Amino acid sequence: MTKVLLYIIKIFVLFAALLGLNVEEMCRIPQEPAPEETPIEGPVPSPEATAEPSPQRTAPGCPEGQCVVGRTNTFPPQILCGECPSSAPHPRPTFCPKLLAPGAYVYLNDKAYGQGFDSTPRVHGDPEFCRLIHGVAINDCHLEGWPKRSKCEMELMHGCPIWQFTVDGGTTAQPCVDNHAAMASCDHFGSVEYRDDPQTPTTGDSIWTLKGFEGRPLECGLQRNAYGPMAGFFTVAHGVGYVRACKPNGAGCGPWRPFDH
Repeated sequence: MTKVLLYIIKIFVLFAALLGLNVEEMCRIPQEPAPEETPIEGPVPSPEATAEPSPQRTAPGCPEGQCVVGRTNTFPPQILCGECPSSAPHPRPTFCPKLLAPGAYVYLNDKAYGQGFDSTPRVHGDPEFCRLIHGVAINDCHLEGWPKRSKCEMELMHGCPIWQFTVDGGTTAQPCVDNHAAMASCDHFGSVEYRDDPQTPTTGDSIWTLKGFEGRPLECGLQRNAYGPMAGFFTVAHGVGYVRACKPNGAGCGPWRPFDH
């Protein structure tokens, strides 16, 4: 059968050659012409503009505007919904009317009071801070009248005032503490109304364990050295010289005041 087919194909090719026909053209399958492209009128939209919007993800099972904040300890566990966390920073809590404005600073003023000396922290450079206390936007003020005055003052100074003395007109400043071997000393730290008794030992390293400190605020009794309490809004200076109040870091000191006691 195969030989017969080959014989017929040979006769066909020979016959086509005699007639001048192209065998390849006769066997080619006709192709349909490609359709002409219709030009688009107007601007071509971008892929992003034509893409369908992706569905917004929400926390499953929570009302709109809430997020999953935890799960119960039941089986199977149930989700607990609540307020979604915010990326905005939380304001720092303060005992003061507000946080100090950039550039504002705290310094001390001091004056003689009875047999001792009293100190007053003041804020300079924040009129809004002063307005919230006194009702007037002034650039320099004390904190008298603020309900949490002592807490705010200690917050601004990072503690209670310390005291320094000088016997050479201010050329050198030395800590004024309850050191009787020094050229001058200070004791009875606290406030005008509540003063510490230097004869009573003070112990405790927290406001809850503090014992033996009669001055106020009690936080001042936590600032101690080998001679006992060393800080307070009020003190009594002994000896002859000049004394002044400073912030706990030694800055923002008040004016030198003479003493002879």
